[in-house]
This record gives sequence, C-alpha cells and structure tokens, in this order.
Amino acid sequence: MELDKLTEKEKETILVLTKGLKTQYDLGYGKNRIMAKSTASEIVNHLKELRIIEVKDEDVFRGRPRKFYGLTFLGLHLALTMDFVSPKEAYSIFKQHKIRLPPFTEEFRAKEQKRLELEVPLIKEVAVSYDDIENVLRELIRIFPVLFFSHLRRHFNLHSCKSFDKYLGLFYTFSLILFVRICLNPNHLSAIRESEVLQDILEKLSQSGGIFKLDETMFESE
Repeated sequence: MELDKLTEKEKETILVLTKGLKTQYDLGYGKNRIMAKSTASEIVNHLKELRIIEVKDEDVFRGRPRKFYGLTFLGLHLALTMDFVSPKEAYSIFKQHKIRLPPFTEEFRAKEQKRLELEVPLIKEVAVSYDDIENVLRELIRIFPVLFFSHLRRHFNLHSCKSFDKYLGLFYTFSLILFVRICLNPNHLSAIRESEVLQDILEKLSQSGGIFKLDETMFESE
C-alpha cells in the first residue's frame, strides 16, 4: 500500500476529511480549497485506490451530480496514527460518518486464510472463526471505544502492511489479541459479562486453551 509514501497533500486531505465530508470541488475549487484543481482529481483517485477514502453520499447541485468523500476505516486508522485525531475523536468520526469495518469478504477468506494460519498460528489453534473475530471487533468498539482506538494508535504498525489483504489479516488478529488482553483485566469483566457475544468468544478461547498461548508480538513495546 506504500502508506509511508503518502504526499503532504494526501496527508492534508486526510486531515481535512476528519473535519467532515468533502467534495472534490471543496478540495480543489472552493474558497477553502487546499490544493490546485488539477491536483484534486489525482489525489482523490489515488486515495480511493488505496482504500483510504470512499464516497459517502451523493446529491445533485445546480443540475450536476456531487460526490461527498469521507474516510474509510483504514483512513481513520491513518488519521489516528498521524495524530490528526484523538481516540475519543476517532470514535465520534466512526459513528458520525458511519464508517464500516474493513471488508471481510469471501474473496479474502479464500485467498488469505491458509497463509494467515501459517503466519499467525493463533488463528488455527483456537476454535474461533473469522466471523467470531468480526463480532468481537464490533463489540469492542461499542463497549470499549476509547480503549480500542487508543490501542489501535499505539500498538498497530501500519508500515508493516504492504497490501490491503495483509492489513486486513493483521487487523482482525490484532482485534482478537486485544480482546484477550481486555479479558485479563479484572476491571473490564463486568462490561464483558453484559455482552453475550464476548462471553461466547471468551468461552471458546478458554476451552481451546488459546487464551494462554497468545502470541503478542504484534504489540510494540509499551
């Protein structure tokens, strides 16, 4: 994905989109534009290709269609990493902009599952499916939003992801490891008990012994 090779204008575009949805006109034509109009189309297309931004809404203005762009989950993750937003602000953007989780497609499963099982033995060793991990992720964000985005910013190295599929695999594994870390903290048990989803996954991990053999090498040193 070459995320470390983003231009300054591309980074500025990510920053601007943390403030709200924008059209290509806003970025390169309007009175608050941040770049030349000849550059806006190129940057928007490149960020779309990298799955950092996407069309969030469309309408018609003066007889012409308009597309409103906002951040994807990866784009929000980048904004966190670059300290454009705080974990609390990230959760607010996540809700307000109706950001979807990274797409967990059948194509991804078919292409990546065997490779990920080799690279991350945890996936194969514990009785937890990818669907389980996705459900865990939704609950973590709902119950522990600031904690989740804080860990995402501090402990997930985006620069190790050379492709979107690599990002996707590491992201879901990261979520499962984070969940177990949260479970091991007694202060979080009451919130976990209130979620049937988290209780179910915790039981699966405990039965398989997976909770005791997690590889936490994904997390950088505190």
